[in-house]
Amino acid sequence: MTEFHSTSNDSAENTASTIPASRIFMLGAMSILLCMSYFLTLFSPLPIAIAAQSFGRAKGYLLGVACWFVVTLIGQFILKDMSFAYFYLIALVFAVMVSEISLRSVSPYKGIILNGMVILILSTGLIGIIVAKSELSLREILVEELRATTEQFNLNRDKLAPETSKETINALAIFSKPELLADELMKSFPGYFIMSIFFTLWANLFVLLRIRRVMNPFGELTFNDRTMLELKLPDWCIYPVILALVLSVWGDQLLGSMGNIYGLTLLKAVGVFYFFQGFGIISQFLTHWKIFGIFRILLVMFVIFTGAWLVAVIGLADMWINFKRFLNKQNS
Repeated sequence: MTEFHSTSNDSAENTASTIPASRIFMLGAMSILLCMSYFLTLFSPLPIAIAAQSFGRAKGYLLGVACWFVVTLIGQFILKDMSFAYFYLIALVFAVMVSEISLRSVSPYKGIILNGMVILILSTGLIGIIVAKSELSLREILVEELRATTEQFNLNRDKLAPETSKETINALAIFSKPELLADELMKSFPGYFIMSIFFTLWANLFVLLRIRRVMNPFGELTFNDRTMLELKLPDWCIYPVILALVLSVWGDQLLGSMGNIYGLTLLKAVGVFYFFQGFGIISQFLTHWKIFGIFRILLVMFVIFTGAWLVAVIGLADMWINFKRFLNKQNS
């Protein structure tokens, strides 16, 4: 097969023969199910990106619009909740970004950083507009929204679960003090929001590039999933880490009440890229030890969900240890 070119649909059309056209509907259904699955929600952009990769941009993105229309109808008439429709619209943005990185053969991490920054700037601008149009501060807006959520929960809790159930008790405890919850969100949300943006782009692009390599095993691809496992952050990235740690501990004394929040947010923003580097190191060791199949998948999922910070620390430690050196020694 020929190489995937950067600016046309010809590359996608070259792979269309490998997948029956009827499967485009299956990809759409899969995307909708992933959006509503909670646990695998972050992969809801992936089927749309695969469709654009396999059937061309026009069909792939049209499928995304059709799926959004279906999700909107489900939310309006069945679930009586439009949050899924709003989220799926965001998922479509991620799907287009991930698909274009692949179709245009952009360097994966360059694409992740540029697109992630675009989402951050637009999100920050939208929040700024909302606060500017309101007479309340951002914290006060959060408190009001949490109070409204608490009132809605109190009205519907008998329908959701008995008042004595564990889930209901936990929910009541969380929403009973909206001011404290708003303060906690102000501290933790910015960092986790940044992490979620870059991690969602990275995870979907990694799987998409892996599928692209499997579908085109004899083609000369500029970038693939293996490229993403070779990330090596430059040495100067240690300075933002040091700054983040200093602000996390002494930020209140140095920059006032928001100092610690700045430090924790910066630490998470930089840490997510050290996680990517650490993940690449772990993957290469698993390959070296010939750990494949379902056991490898389960092991990787366990590490990600229980020790993500440990993976980031491994990535950071690679600056001094150079773990790949051990692999080279064992292979020599």
